[in-house]
Amino acid sequence: MDNWNNILKRNKEYIKATNKIKTQVENNRLQQLGLTSGVKTRRLMAVETYLNKVIRDEEESDDYPPITEQIDELEEEIAREKSGQGITFLSDNKEELLNRLRVILAAMKEGHRSHRQYNEVNCILKRLLEKGIIDKNDYKSVIKNVK
Repeated sequence: MDNWNNILKRNKEYIKATNKIKTQVENNRLQQLGLTSGVKTRRLMAVETYLNKVIRDEEESDDYPPITEQIDELEEEIAREKSGQGITFLSDNKEELLNRLRVILAAMKEGHRSHRQYNEVNCILKRLLEKGIIDKNDYKSVIKNVK
């Protein structure tokens, strides 16, 4: 009886395997003929769900500019400031620059010294150096006297 059961089991497994092979062959033939285009499998449905989500996210992200645009805008602003077109606290007028430098240096002589004042003196001196109003030796001597 055991042998008979083993034979039946093997026969069932053989039938299942042949049926599986037949369905795979049939599916391949249907795919070759293009008749499986309307068939929805779980994997295909999962891919469609993912694509719908990604496309929806892209449509929602149109409300916010991408980071590359923000970086480009920042680079443009920096370029404008370097070219003298941006917002700056320093004037291009040499009298205003010299007056501001005198006021800051007078305050520093009285003992009001801070990092902000050193930075502002340095910026004014660099602007005067760029304009050709002072030379490098004048710049160095003022910096030495300030410290």
